[in-house]
Amino acid sequence: MIFHIARRELRQMLLTPYAWMLGAILLFIAGVFYSFGLAGYADYAAQSAMYGEEISVVQGVVEQFVVVMGLLLVLFMPLVTLRVFADEQRHGAMALLLSSPLSSTEIVLGKWLGMMGFWTLLLGCGFSYIPITLFAFSSPPAGPLVAGFTALLLLSSLGTSIGLMAGSLSQSPLLGGAISWCCLMVLWMLSFTADLEGPLGLLGKTFGLSGHLEGMASGLISSADLTFFAGSTLFCLFVAQQRVESHRWS
Repeated sequence: MIFHIARRELRQMLLTPYAWMLGAILLFIAGVFYSFGLAGYADYAAQSAMYGEEISVVQGVVEQFVVVMGLLLVLFMPLVTLRVFADEQRHGAMALLLSSPLSSTEIVLGKWLGMMGFWTLLLGCGFSYIPITLFAFSSPPAGPLVAGFTALLLLSSLGTSIGLMAGSLSQSPLLGGAISWCCLMVLWMLSFTADLEGPLGLLGKTFGLSGHLEGMASGLISSADLTFFAGSTLFCLFVAQQRVESHRWS
């Protein structure tokens, strides 16, 4: 039943012009940043070669693009997920959904999996030109490219789970989107405190989104990065499941 719900959710996303419009805007902005980054790297590499310096394409293009794309996802994901659960609660469809033999866990996981299918298609198809252009003009290692794409998928997973949690907490799509956006922005800005001493620095190193993305974009996928994304995603999905379950008995 989880895959049935996921298939229905993915089909609904693919048939929604709103989701594709936001996806197109996201990919366009990301493509502009990538083009400028690639051109800047080419100019810098040509100048630095004159002085015997060298910067890898991973440092000059891949790492910067993954971080910029991560910030764009933080800004755009709440706009895509803000209507999850909120419309169903507002129009009374939630009561029909909960009266079905589906469990709250199946509902939450199905919706999360369906939306992850949308993000995987969007990022996979939308950024297929990146490895093509990089391998056409250089010989970058494949590890950082795979790690960078994995980092963006993990961020999408976390953002989707936060959107589900926020949507389950509010009947208003705008309020749900605002809660999701605030959570993601707080996690992003925590990275700025990673260099500080004491508890605040530890908090930034543990929960800062930008720091985890930078580490994975360089090709280093640590257990701390995987634990952060997996643990945070599971926590948000658990909160959403508990909230949906509470509607069943209210």
